[in-house]
Amino acid sequence: MSSRQLVTVNLVAQEGEPGKEIYESVLVEDLGDRYRLVCSPAFITALAAGDEIELTPDEHPGYRLVSRSGNVSVQLVLDRRWQRPEDVLTPAIKEIAGWLDGKLESANEWLLVYTIPVSSTFAKIEGVMAYAQQKFPGCRWFYGNVYDPKDGTTPLNWWVDLKEADFERLRNINQM
Repeated sequence: MSSRQLVTVNLVAQEGEPGKEIYESVLVEDLGDRYRLVCSPAFITALAAGDEIELTPDEHPGYRLVSRSGNVSVQLVLDRRWQRPEDVLTPAIKEIAGWLDGKLESANEWLLVYTIPVSSTFAKIEGVMAYAQQKFPGCRWFYGNVYDPKDGTTPLNWWVDLKEADFERLRNINQM
């Protein structure tokens, strides 16, 4: 059995004038001709853990989505006055089969990045986010890969055509 080869790739997180883009380093599994994201990105929209991409340096934005994992990426932004908010939120996320992918801190805020299988349902995800807002007044949350990054409001609808067989396949990928 071969071990997974993990590498880091830099993907455009925010577009700008040529040479002024902002990149995020993303941990991926090298699959040979493509890469599987190990964690949901903090700043790159439209991708989540488990998604597979191809690098396309000559095309905008430098990568192409090959397949969706069936995971939803969620980012929470919380005021730094809260100590270790992940200790409160992560158990609630685990109850709907999700996990914490990362935590960033700035001088004033925490950013928590979670991945949750879409099979958990948007209603349950939004219920946990309502719980987060109750426990941490003023926190804000965002879906990372649900809305079109061009306008931020049009649903991507990648989950609409998933069938039970797809969910079984995706569960197996997520358990890797």
